[in-house]
Amino acid sequence: MPPISSDDIRADFVQFWLARGGHLQPSSSLIPYNDPTVLLTTAGMQQFVPYMLGKERPPYRRYVSVQKCFRTSDIDEVGDRSHLTFFEMLGNFSIGDYFKAEVIPWALEFSTRNLGLDRERLWITIHESDDEANEIWLETGLAQERILRFGDEHNASCITPRALASSAVFPKIRPTAIAGASNSGTSYSCSSTRTKTACVRRCRPGTWTRAWAWSAPRS
Repeated sequence: MPPISSDDIRADFVQFWLARGGHLQPSSSLIPYNDPTVLLTTAGMQQFVPYMLGKERPPYRRYVSVQKCFRTSDIDEVGDRSHLTFFEMLGNFSIGDYFKAEVIPWALEFSTRNLGLDRERLWITIHESDDEANEIWLETGLAQERILRFGDEHNASCITPRALASSAVFPKIRPTAIAGASNSGTSYSCSSTRTKTACVRRCRPGTWTRAWAWSAPRS
């Protein structure tokens, strides 16, 4: 039975990635440690940046985390059905270990088997240059017409110039233009040359539930 509460989703997500060799990383403080570039912790990957940039050697190759985050970039829109400031970001991270060939099927598995999403309603977005991700999604059995390509304008800033954009899963809950999802503020994707991850997030209640997989070249 799919999880029915945020506590269920959190626990199910952590167990899913622990079973795949992940190490549970405790949430860091909302006040970032040793990161002068931001005032507050804004993403789950933030505590792993030293590993991603090669400044520190990670004690583990695979991680899963539930990170407290705070964002104010869209604070003027807080109060509607999709904008907020404080939230938890569920994420799994691979430091020079698994890659797109593994994480895309795992993201699909968690979205369908664990969350109970109907794979016939899934729409996939990939970067316009990512032929590799396109082929992997096709190998999972999804139809080509439900794999959409977007350019840099729909992908968030990445950590390094070599970073590739991510692949996102948009389960369509009710008739809403697919393109509208990427232009409405719900599109979020980023990766780095040292990490690849798959995450699941609830957004726009009653309209979309999104899972996304971060992917990047092996070091």
